[in-house]
Amino acid sequence: MLMRRVMVTMNSGGKWIPPNVMWSHMAAASRWGAQYVQLTGMGNGDPFVIKSRALAELADSFAGVEQVMWIDGDVLIRHDCESIFDLVPIDHFGGVPNFQGDTHNGIPPVNQTRLAPGMITQIVGAIRGLIEKNAARSGVEETRTGVVDAYMDREAERGYLSLSISQRTHIGLLFELEQRYDPETFINGGLFVFSPAHHGGIFDILKGTTDHMDAIDPADEQGLLNAAILLSEAPLQLLDRTYNRVGEAAWKSGPMSEKVQHLAHFRWNGTDTRLYTPQFDGDKTELLQAIDWRQTA
Repeated sequence: MLMRRVMVTMNSGGKWIPPNVMWSHMAAASRWGAQYVQLTGMGNGDPFVIKSRALAELADSFAGVEQVMWIDGDVLIRHDCESIFDLVPIDHFGGVPNFQGDTHNGIPPVNQTRLAPGMITQIVGAIRGLIEKNAARSGVEETRTGVVDAYMDREAERGYLSLSISQRTHIGLLFELEQRYDPETFINGGLFVFSPAHHGGIFDILKGTTDHMDAIDPADEQGLLNAAILLSEAPLQLLDRTYNRVGEAAWKSGPMSEKVQHLAHFRWNGTDTRLYTPQFDGDKTELLQAIDWRQTA
């Protein structure tokens, strides 16, 4: 018999989730008839790489669950938020678009993929620079782009083939996303709902995509996830932004303006458990602790 619902989050080292956030998660799980699970002992390293690996195993780890909600450790759920599980049909992948207008400081939607520089871009760029230097030394004019591009393509192919299978998969996913990016359907990875029985293929695509990437290119778990959703052709249930409000609109203490507030955008300081955020000029944990999620609208 399937377990009906699970809310799962990552708490690497058991230190990343402030108590106030955890209590809001547990209260929501209780209201929505879900079991609350924290993934701990995830190891050290780039947080995005760790999260990417955790996501890849979600469908297998919760194969006996009807619906699973992933929720980041900097997401607060207001006390009167209705069950998000109920908003997502069982065969749909549910989430909130990452681009939310006023939350991104005027940055246009086309730049909202948040893709790290892909290896294809790096390889081609490096080869083009080398060819241009050689062309200058030999007196070849830059207008002979056909010759340059043909040589560059051959060298880029050699560089691509020298990568590991996991690196090629990673690059291929981000390249696919880059070609098909749509700001209206690009899901924010801080909160989403899926069914392991219906969406296992999404997470199978993610397996191994961050292997050996640490030294080459920062993993973008949100970009990889969205690329996998596109490739799987899973139907989407897009939710209103109040169910995962991201950006500056969510960065405030006192009354919660939305049902779910996601204090995304932080930088790990590399030495302790602080979530340093330049916009706050300090520890984001303090702000997460100060927001009162127990109120109702």
